[in-house]
Amino acid sequence: AFFRMMGVGAAIGRTLGAEDVQQPGASPVIVLSHNAWQRRFGGDSGVIGRRVLLHGRSFAVVGVARAGFEGLTKQPLDFWAPVTMLGVFEESPALIADDQAEVLSIVGRLDQGASAAGAYIELTAQLKSMTATRPDSARVARLFMRSRASAIPLSVSAILTFTPLALVFGLVLVIACANVANMMLARSVARQREIGIRLSIGAGRGRIIRQLLTESALLAVPAAIGAFVFSWFIVGTVTRLILATIPADLAPYLHIVSLQTDLRVLTYSLAVAVIAAVAAGVAPAMQSTRLNLVQAARGTFDVTRRPSWIRNALVVGQVTVSVLFLVCAVILVRGVVRLQHIDSGLRTRDVVSIEMRPDARAAVLALLKVHRMVDTVASATALPLDQRLPEAAASADGGHSSVTVGYNIVSAGYFDVLRIAMVRGRAFAASDERSAAAVVIVTAKAAHQLWPDQDPLGHTLRFGLEHTPAGQERLVPYQGAVVIGVARDVLADPTDKVARPVIYLPGGSTAPACCFLARVRGDPDIAKRTLDADLERELPGTVGRIDRLETFVAGSVYPFKVAFWVALVLGGLALLLTATGIYGVVGYGVTQRTREIGVRLALGATPRDAVSLVLRQSVRHAVTGIAIGALLALGVARFLASNVQAMEAFDIVAFGGATIFAFAACLGAAYVPARRVAQIDPVMTLRED
Repeated sequence: AFFRMMGVGAAIGRTLGAEDVQQPGASPVIVLSHNAWQRRFGGDSGVIGRRVLLHGRSFAVVGVARAGFEGLTKQPLDFWAPVTMLGVFEESPALIADDQAEVLSIVGRLDQGASAAGAYIELTAQLKSMTATRPDSARVARLFMRSRASAIPLSVSAILTFTPLALVFGLVLVIACANVANMMLARSVARQREIGIRLSIGAGRGRIIRQLLTESALLAVPAAIGAFVFSWFIVGTVTRLILATIPADLAPYLHIVSLQTDLRVLTYSLAVAVIAAVAAGVAPAMQSTRLNLVQAARGTFDVTRRPSWIRNALVVGQVTVSVLFLVCAVILVRGVVRLQHIDSGLRTRDVVSIEMRPDARAAVLALLKVHRMVDTVASATALPLDQRLPEAAASADGGHSSVTVGYNIVSAGYFDVLRIAMVRGRAFAASDERSAAAVVIVTAKAAHQLWPDQDPLGHTLRFGLEHTPAGQERLVPYQGAVVIGVARDVLADPTDKVARPVIYLPGGSTAPACCFLARVRGDPDIAKRTLDADLERELPGTVGRIDRLETFVAGSVYPFKVAFWVALVLGGLALLLTATGIYGVVGYGVTQRTREIGVRLALGATPRDAVSLVLRQSVRHAVTGIAIGALLALGVARFLASNVQAMEAFDIVAFGGATIFAFAACLGAAYVPARRVAQIDPVMTLRED
């Protein structure tokens, strides 16, 4: 029913049928995703009928789903199995027991004409009625519905997530519009005689404005079509770059959202291009029709006209945005370098994590202890870089206030494997692990919050478990745990500003949801592949995942690398547009002031004086824009520094380098047209007057 509802067919073979689900005694089968078929079986059509060992059970491949469908989860799926096989993949064999109901999710399609709001009301009423006779803890209190109509549901959080990106690209569009407006203003100088003659013989001002706007719109249409074609190429290139640059171990868990260009994108591009062209052409069109008809008909320009404050503001705005992007790009790249060398309190480079079936822990641990590439092994209920450590309310002995802390149940070798230093006291011993003794190790941050200005060693830590919340039953044996050590603070994410308060409790491989951490010898990548192959050969189907911890560190830094490249590309594009705009504005000003400069030269001014006269105005605009852009960049830097410890609120290298580069680019763009001033012949200028 799932495949029928989703409208997903099979590329080869078939999808799951009713007989696969309704006959528990039937041979277990799976349907592969198209990506997994290509990646693991090389696209071999002979995969149908082959048997695959999963969690100790043999499954027959009956089909491959069509390309592009990888499930409704954030991470792409490799295969689908009948729901009756759930017990094979979960710790409990129960399918729909009260304590396991949370593993199931319901996906449905609304009837034709039905609304989501109406379905929500009706389902809520039905579910409350169905559970009305159950105990309070098993009654339905609220129904949650989430749209799966798209990979990214349209929600407030999604809008807030993508709004900054839209604003960034909107700023580039504004720069382009300002650039076009300035160039059209310069071009209007060459058409003053034409427009003046047309106005003199009776053409209406509105008609000429409409003609100029139509010309702008006609230029925008082929530009939009070209951009549409270029975007198709860019989307494919960026997707390939992401897959090529992301840490290899994270690639299988990356779900690339489809970004296909279609008719809707083309229509949107055309609409935006036309609107932008018209908006950029209104001011030049209106100014082009404000002429002295006598002077325009003679082909002379009004020497009293100067570049308006609007044109100056456009140039300043262009420089501002360019500097903002460039400074942010340098700040990000320097921050990425610092993140890669930050001391997180643990060493992850030579450590791999191994997740396996609960019934296979003893066998996996025995193999790891004697493996030639394994140095030391430890266990933990959560990975050290996990941002979702379980939490509990803890209080100090005799204290009335509690502190929310993350907790992790670890084995005696945990601190040795990860090289986590002990600030005071000792680490867990093997006897603590075997007996699950009521002892605890706290991090320095937790010790400071629970026992400020005191030595925590020997004190008792208590948990608020009066009602034993779900998932915290494992803390019951440690309700009165004695502090035996203080461990160094650990940053679960290298981008974190401060470390979280965490406590460690003793437990071995029998602890719930346990995974193993192994410090390996030699090259970590080779060790990971060797362990994976050996475990699969000796204990087939027992290991679910094996990853390098360094991969998760690289995954935390990767978004900042992407942000750097985006800021750098946009900053370079904005600076290029700005330089082009300055070139047009200066050229426009030189054309307007030809007679004035000719008179100055005839009265004794040198060509250098004339060039300096033209450049001074451009320099003022550049300095103003750079100052405003630097202030805005300072605000962005302060925001980053307040949330990411590797970022600095004021990076003198970033601000100095980016502003100097932007100023040099602006000065170079203005100098090229300003040189034409030195070529003005004062005799010819006076003769024309």
